[in-house]
Amino acid sequence: MYLMIGSCSNIGFSVVKLAQQMANLSNEHSNEYVIAHSDSDWTQDPELYKSVTGYFILMAHRVTFWISCQQKTVALSSTEAEYMTLSDCSYQLV
Repeated sequence: MYLMIGSCSNIGFSVVKLAQQMANLSNEHSNEYVIAHSDSDWTQDPELYKSVTGYFILMAHRVTFWISCQQKTVALSSTEAEYMTLSDCSYQLV
């Protein structure tokens, strides 16, 4: 709530909804799994040869985090590009 009021007023609706759910927990909230999907597109940039990474995380059947960006380093194969994406996604999950 402090961050919403002090810096990011545009996230107010989401913060209030989350606070309402946290104040009134039920069995509907406790048995949900976290699901993550990731994928990469190997060397689609012909100038920098960097792959595009993308992943999203679902919690309670709703997207809680998503990203699509260029990888920081050059992958030498599609397997390495997928590994980098999976590593970034796992880091975000932890």
